[in-house]
Amino acid sequence: MFRFSRDKKRFFSKVSFKDFTETTKKLDELVKNIRPSVRIEVRTCEDKETHRYSQVTIWDEEVVRSLKEGRKIYTLEQCTEAVWKRSLYVQVTITDETDPQPLMICLSCDRRIEPKRMMFYGQCTGTEIFTNILDALAKPDDDFSIGDGYPKPSKFNWRFIQSKVGIPNPL
Repeated sequence: MFRFSRDKKRFFSKVSFKDFTETTKKLDELVKNIRPSVRIEVRTCEDKETHRYSQVTIWDEEVVRSLKEGRKIYTLEQCTEAVWKRSLYVQVTITDETDPQPLMICLSCDRRIEPKRMMFYGQCTGTEIFTNILDALAKPDDDFSIGDGYPKPSKFNWRFIQSKVGIPNPL
């Protein structure tokens, strides 16, 4: 398993469509060279309500339903700059349904809350894919530094968890 982020170094910089697509294509190439049977899809949150539910860190029927109904799904080729501009959150997911191991690699950018960061997460990748991804993408360069890959918790997430476990709001 791995988790890291590529964070824009310059103060007012944001991850651009070009940054995201170049990184996605590189990630796709790294994985497909070893496992050509992988499938890649792009999921977006294009409205505020779905975006809020994408930040929740516990799974609940309400969260699952909201994300299933609200997120849009695209192929890599369909994810254009217009899609990028209207999206508050973009996540690329790479999976391999031909393998019983639950390979999953995610690359995401929360364009509303953390527009300077591309977050990476991977599980059951195998040593070769793991090493290739870290060697190619988990290194700082002129534009990006490397972070821990953990998102900042949102206020909506905290309120949602409070409502589910019965913690009263102290305010």
